[in-house]
Amino acid sequence: MVDIDKQTISKLHELLIKKTISPAELLQETVKKAQDAEPKINAFREFTLDTALEYARLAENKFLAGHINSQILGIPFSIKDNIDVEGTKSCFGSLSKPVEPTVSAPVVKSLFAAGGCLIGKTNMTEFGAKASSDSPLSGITSNPRNLNYTTGGSSAGAAASVAAGVTSFAIGTDGGGSTRIPASFCGLVGFKPTIGLIPVHPPPIVGDLFHIGIIARTIDDILAVFEVAADQHQSSRKTNGKLKLSLKTPRDICINKKVIFFWSLSDQAPDAAVKSVIEKALKICDAAGMNIVYSEPMLTCSLYEIFESKFLGGIAKKVSGVANFNQFGDREIIKEIDIYTAQPKLSENYVAAEIEKLDKFFSNFLQNTDLLLCPTVLHKPFLKSSSRPPGTETLGILEWPSNCILANLLGLPAVTIPCGTTSDGLPIGIQLISSRYKDIELLSNAHTLYELLGMPCSASAIVD
Repeated sequence: MVDIDKQTISKLHELLIKKTISPAELLQETVKKAQDAEPKINAFREFTLDTALEYARLAENKFLAGHINSQILGIPFSIKDNIDVEGTKSCFGSLSKPVEPTVSAPVVKSLFAAGGCLIGKTNMTEFGAKASSDSPLSGITSNPRNLNYTTGGSSAGAAASVAAGVTSFAIGTDGGGSTRIPASFCGLVGFKPTIGLIPVHPPPIVGDLFHIGIIARTIDDILAVFEVAADQHQSSRKTNGKLKLSLKTPRDICINKKVIFFWSLSDQAPDAAVKSVIEKALKICDAAGMNIVYSEPMLTCSLYEIFESKFLGGIAKKVSGVANFNQFGDREIIKEIDIYTAQPKLSENYVAAEIEKLDKFFSNFLQNTDLLLCPTVLHKPFLKSSSRPPGTETLGILEWPSNCILANLLGLPAVTIPCGTTSDGLPIGIQLISSRYKDIELLSNAHTLYELLGMPCSASAIVD
């Protein structure tokens, strides 16, 4: 039987076309892999195997009839537990009353229409409000790269399912790095597209900070899913019809461009381990002839202060409507909300004005380059018994991964790729950010850079 955890979407698609394996057999192998991995990683809140079997049978009929409408046809995947699937509860990592949706979210509808087979809903931190991998509902999700460590979050189970080789891709969400942080910690590719290119419904807790994200092991797999999940009408209009551009692009697409690198968008400095891995990656880029300009953005405001007003404001509003939340909710989230609600609030006009200033600043910053490069997270993965990296106890709940929040505030496309591992084998990610609606060019550049770095961590693994 095919070793599914070593296959990309395109390889699985090829095997399905050749009838080396059927959609039902692929699903059977996926379920077995999930059952073997789950006691170790705790990635899933609920399995949806009846739904998966139904779509596997539909996919099999389409392959037999030659009606192959996408590379996703017959491919198993997972969905984060804050994305609605008709007939399946959305629990948001919380012990509060779940939502019972009567209609699926647009991204789910798109993947079902393309023939994807949903095997389950994945674990997340409560309401996606912190970037670790624990929740009151489901406990701790473990990092398949080292089971003693966190996956990061809040799309914890999504990243774990891909890193363990259970699924070739997973759908997460990203309101402040929630796709990119766990992708980075688990040695995966995590992509947050330009705001609006993957439709969001119903309206999210944190407003326009919220994006649908994709986690996979390769850029090719990200693109295959993005082509299906994106709003084709808006995407083709905003990207000048380039959404279906192949990644068979010249190797110099990234190398011949000016790339601006910075370490941090806050007062935080990178861990020594992170700095060492990133510096090695930069040396490889320099040796390949990449034109890297080192330039730390001189911001006139605190990114996190602006972000916190929108993000924690939304979370606080959500939990205020949850009966007895203080009795069963995540203690760290409760503490953070208490601090936030006790302090003076920024006016909506002030926040909007500061975001407009930031937008103008980074538009100018990006004028002479199409690419920003930085560490995805300034801290290496930490032990799963903690909810944040050592030494960040005085920082806000999503302040320690502050390199991620710019792309959410401005709706920019961003992707993290693995760039190496620490001396103790923990993955480190590097983040690429581009201008709005340059998503395909961004992914092509990331593809080139990932190949240049030797595609570290591209194989799945569960390391005890």
